[in-house]
Amino acid sequence: MNIQPNIPSSTLLQPEQNNALEAIAPQPTNKTFRIGVLAQRGIERAVQLWQPTADYLSQQLGYTFTIAPLDFQQINPSVANGEVDFIIANSSLYIEFETLYGIKRLATLKRVRMGKAYTVFGGVIFRRSDRQDIQTLQDLIGKNFAGANENSLGAWQAAWREFHILGIDPRRDFLSLQFTGTHDAVVHAVRDGLVDAGSVHTDTLEQMALEGKIHLEDFEIINQQTQYKEEFPFALSTRLYPEIPFAACRQVNNEISEQVAIALFQMNKLAPEVALAANSQGWTIPLSYASVHECLKELHLGIYAGKNELDFDLAVQGSNNGWWDWNIENNQTFYSTRWKEMLGYAEDEIVNHIREWEQRIHPDDRNLCLETLQNYLQGKIPEYQLEHRLLHKDGSYRWIISRGKILRDIHGQPYRMAGSHADITKRRLAEDALRDSESRLKEQTLKLEKALQDLQETQTQLIQTEKMSSLGQLVAGIAHEINNPVNFIHGNVNCAHDYITNLIDLLNLYRQTYPQPVAEIIAKSEEIDLEFLLSDLPQLLKSMQVGTERIAKIVLSLRSFSRLDEADRKAVDIHTGIDDTLLILQYNLKAKGNASKVNVIKDYGDLPLVECYAGQLNQVFMNILSNAIDAFPKEAENPTIRIKTELNSDRAIISISDNGTGMNSNVQKSLFNPFFTTKPVGQGTGLGLAISYQIVVEKHGGTLQCQSELDKGTEFRIEIPVNTTM
Repeated sequence: MNIQPNIPSSTLLQPEQNNALEAIAPQPTNKTFRIGVLAQRGIERAVQLWQPTADYLSQQLGYTFTIAPLDFQQINPSVANGEVDFIIANSSLYIEFETLYGIKRLATLKRVRMGKAYTVFGGVIFRRSDRQDIQTLQDLIGKNFAGANENSLGAWQAAWREFHILGIDPRRDFLSLQFTGTHDAVVHAVRDGLVDAGSVHTDTLEQMALEGKIHLEDFEIINQQTQYKEEFPFALSTRLYPEIPFAACRQVNNEISEQVAIALFQMNKLAPEVALAANSQGWTIPLSYASVHECLKELHLGIYAGKNELDFDLAVQGSNNGWWDWNIENNQTFYSTRWKEMLGYAEDEIVNHIREWEQRIHPDDRNLCLETLQNYLQGKIPEYQLEHRLLHKDGSYRWIISRGKILRDIHGQPYRMAGSHADITKRRLAEDALRDSESRLKEQTLKLEKALQDLQETQTQLIQTEKMSSLGQLVAGIAHEINNPVNFIHGNVNCAHDYITNLIDLLNLYRQTYPQPVAEIIAKSEEIDLEFLLSDLPQLLKSMQVGTERIAKIVLSLRSFSRLDEADRKAVDIHTGIDDTLLILQYNLKAKGNASKVNVIKDYGDLPLVECYAGQLNQVFMNILSNAIDAFPKEAENPTIRIKTELNSDRAIISISDNGTGMNSNVQKSLFNPFFTTKPVGQGTGLGLAISYQIVVEKHGGTLQCQSELDKGTEFRIEIPVNTTM
């Protein structure tokens, strides 16, 4: 490998070259900037590569730049804690830091490969030339494979992505998967027959051949990519990805970043020996790193780790089905929230084990269920689909249709199975009704037409019920929000009826006492048709009363449908409710477009279990947190929400504060009034905080207060008794 010597800082630029960057260089200052460098091949090598770059920037810009070599364990906390000002790291680490810590790329390296500069790279998957049994990537199933480092984009992750696209799981489908630590070691392992194939960074084979370490004819490339021949004339088995970026951490202001970027772009012209020290021809404008995002996302690595189960859960929720994931090797089973809800259980009432399903099977269905599952595991049937009954929490049985798919290792042994559950109780009941109807039809042919009509109505009802089940949450919200105003109107209609009855009695008394009114009164009575008004007004009020009663009944039906009143008062962990609410709001907290990520600081005290209506209290948290998120302007810097809990005597205190724009005193006075909102038309109902106040004060005997100042943020303070007999 070509190792460049250290270059003294005094030889970086000639005097006439120094003038070229005078315009961007500030006056000398004592400011020091640290450049964090990923030391993949050791500290000495990192300093050798990048110290000339630091000296070059110091000389050109008048600041002091130093190199901070960091290994894989050190680099993340260094960026997170602001211990470095600039970063030179591989592309996949840049993606993670960009997302988590807001670093911004200034330039992309123009790396020299075989005497020419390139801004992209890829991976090479190769075998020995005499291994004619390996022609495609699929042929590697059941073989021994080696990569350089599992955290390396070019030496492993790029190749892994190609396997993933074909449905190959290296950790399951390869006979063995090992990482040698260096690219040279991978090449030697393939050459010496220690493994069947391997993957390395592009130009590794060509460089080793140039150094006399190997002969290229001893190796064959698998999945050779030919579409980049002119752009990238090296052995290549994967997609191309952008080279490493030079990035500024978020504490560096834009002016300094611009000066550094300009100096980097000028490097190869003004100080080519500095660029050569880093095995490059300097830097170019930053490329798009979307392809690296795509790779990490497909492989669920870095910032995308664990997202696949979440995304799948969201997708299944949209279909109103529950889903499960069974690890056959240890019998641990994940059940989604919807899966548990179908059987009437809360999230924490069912543990993750296969026996939770087995013990709820109807006795008459047990043998069929276990036999079908066993036949599918043994490969005797091509697919798993089963209709059976499971025990509901209320003691009844619900009909379930279960579908699943199995994953097998290279030896054909099952190791994982996942699938979905759908509640088909209503459909099965309808089918039973249909069978009874058909039996009656055979005996009473004269009722054929009516029986067919009943069947069609049943089918229509099933379709409508299926649609309505997915709108349960929406219906619950509507029912809750209109219930109070309807009761208010209903109560006032009764009062209005009494008032108007009294006025009519008074009017009749006047007519009896003064049977001969003056001409003006007679004219006005005729104009307004007084007799009709007196007879129709009570009927009108009666119609209004009937209407409000009808609305109240509809609301009651909606609440029953959505199970709005199902939850009872019980002792719960307040912190769990807050965490669950934050989980639901996770998407709203993320950075979107020009808007920054909303940081959440949790300062939880030592709270006992609090006796409350957990679901309603969670709604309070949801309303307050949602309003806090919406209140941040798009250009807000470091938007932060702080949640603090503490115990004061026998009362639990929950404080939710933000550093947003705040509000004036006039807004605060009306904050808990129904239908009062500061949001634009169509974006707020004005009911969230009013409902929250009712829940805290009336339902729990507590207090809900708000303190806010313009440009200084807002704090909501909730106090509720730990134990109450309300």
